[in-house]
Amino acid sequence: MRTVILIEEHPIQFHGLEQLISDMDGDWQTTGCTAAELKDPAKIAAADLVLYSIPRFDMGLQTAMPIVRAMRTDKPTLLMCEDPADITAWEPLPPHVRGSIPTASSVALIRAAMKLVISGGQCFPQHRPDLVEHAPAEQTRDELGPVEHERALLGLTKRQYDVLVHFSRGATIEDVGAAMNISLATARSHAHSLYKAMQVSGKTEAVFAAVALGATLSWFPTAQSLPRAPASRPHYVDHAPATGHGYQQLSLF
Repeated sequence: MRTVILIEEHPIQFHGLEQLISDMDGDWQTTGCTAAELKDPAKIAAADLVLYSIPRFDMGLQTAMPIVRAMRTDKPTLLMCEDPADITAWEPLPPHVRGSIPTASSVALIRAAMKLVISGGQCFPQHRPDLVEHAPAEQTRDELGPVEHERALLGLTKRQYDVLVHFSRGATIEDVGAAMNISLATARSHAHSLYKAMQVSGKTEAVFAAVALGATLSWFPTAQSLPRAPASRPHYVDHAPATGHGYQQLSLF
């Protein structure tokens, strides 16, 4: 049994996240908690993960982050906020904060992030300086970026990896075709080759198998090691709009 301490002020959104967690593979349970109670170590002592959904109102991060910093715990904490880039203003983050994702993330991404964090990984959005528009035309092996290393880890082609990233965000095969500007038949061909390469039978299994192998699916495993410009914004390798192709999402506001 894995216990998730969930902080979500809105009752309907709390129920949605609670249902999302209870439907995950394995034995998961959710315990509700208020933000103020996070300061009590006994309240979260039995938790395997703390999931804190930070509201965008009532000063949002300005109210929440001092509470997060005051937590006396080593329990991995995953933050959900409107714009994860805003978390950078509070760095260096306390060691128990292991990730931050958008509140409008897809169901698949929320679950994958939880599994990654609870298994010891970190899940922060990729950042880059605003002036860096393109990668060098050629790179040595040591200069390869995290996406290329991740593709090598999984043994996937660029197209297979792109399909996997879309799947991790809740996309259907039709969504993948539209987002990648390829035919449905081509999208299915890439998906089947992805399943064969990863020795799985479907997209959900492929996402979880990738996470189990340590993949972040276009999310850096660590935030502190990355060079960042003060005005940088999240840059996701998957450029497809989150809503333009019918992605399944849990919109918390």
